[in-house]
Amino acid sequence: MTVRFLQGVAASGPAVFAPAVIRSLYDDAGATKAFGVLGSIESLVPAFAPAVGVVLLRFGGWKASFIVTAALAALLASTIRFVGPMPLQGSSQRAAGSYLRLLRSGVFLRYALSHAFVLGGLLIFVFGSPFVIVGTMQGVIGEFMTMQIAGVGCFIVSANAAGLLVQRYGAELLILSGTLLAAGSALLILIYAIARGHDPSMLLYLFLPMNIGLGLRGPPGFFQALRAGDGDDERAASLTILAIMAVSAAGTAVLAPFIRHGLTALAATSTISQVFAVIALAFLPRFRPHT
Repeated sequence: MTVRFLQGVAASGPAVFAPAVIRSLYDDAGATKAFGVLGSIESLVPAFAPAVGVVLLRFGGWKASFIVTAALAALLASTIRFVGPMPLQGSSQRAAGSYLRLLRSGVFLRYALSHAFVLGGLLIFVFGSPFVIVGTMQGVIGEFMTMQIAGVGCFIVSANAAGLLVQRYGAELLILSGTLLAAGSALLILIYAIARGHDPSMLLYLFLPMNIGLGLRGPPGFFQALRAGDGDDERAASLTILAIMAVSAAGTAVLAPFIRHGLTALAATSTISQVFAVIALAFLPRFRPHT
């Protein structure tokens, strides 16, 4: 149990430190593009890791996944050691801040909460979809898998396009557009559910805009949350990630007693989360660079 706890602590470290490292290695435009690439890689893990885990379990037993993970970690550590330090191009400033200071910052909360509610709303829908599709819509698990694969693909394309779009239209417009697109997708699913729609294949088309919206607003939104930390990148990243986990866990817990009501309950919970993201953007102050 202790070893698993330490493994979890070690595994959570890169999620916090990687954004700060990226911001130190790239300028603002490059960091936004890098966050898009990072998000794309992270989105592939939930899609392929279970399948890889099954193969490892079948051919190497339960220890195989731990051995492979340790070997990959050692390889990565050796590669980093061999490559050595990389030149810093972005912000390397580090502020002696605190979590309380960030929680009191309306600017930080604007980006952290809006990002958490958009991603959390999407995850709530993904977590509940298998039961709803199979248990209440008389669909098959393959329809969920098709929806998930298509969603991940749309997210990857839009996330990697976000860097170029930010340079042309600006971060704020992209964050707002992506948030509204995700909220609109959730609302359309809710309307479909209220209208007693029972075709699981329709969810594929209604769910895709939510993934596109997250892809568009994800990289610039997360980057703005770090900038709003005013040099306290690690704490800003950790609080943003904590907010994502909290929204996902709380939303799933609230949904659980009502999941048997099917798509209506699932869509309503996801929509509420997305609406909170819009509210955060509407009422909390935006980031303004120091002059």
